[in-house]
Amino acid sequence: MDLLTNEIEISKLIDLLESFLGEPRKHYKRKKQISFDCPNCSAMKGIQYDKKGNLEISYKDGVYNCWACGETDGTKGRLSFLVKQYGDKQILSDFYKLNFKS
Repeated sequence: MDLLTNEIEISKLIDLLESFLGEPRKHYKRKKQISFDCPNCSAMKGIQYDKKGNLEISYKDGVYNCWACGETDGTKGRLSFLVKQYGDKQILSDFYKLNFKS
């Protein structure tokens, strides 16, 4: 079951994610997955973006996982947690306005 109901909502979500994660490294529209540089991995290296794209987000399932630090640092889970942890209050508010199916 897709969490987002239409392309407009998906576009809004991607814009929100880009606002605090930067440019996506890969985007698989058919799979409804997008990857970014992991903010946790980058911070551990003391840089803003590590250009590895290890943070993968499934907007079909509403989850994320960093393939480098997900197991060791808990950088995985529900998409809302990622937005809460790395976005600001306005981004979080905009995230909750998206039209998710229950």
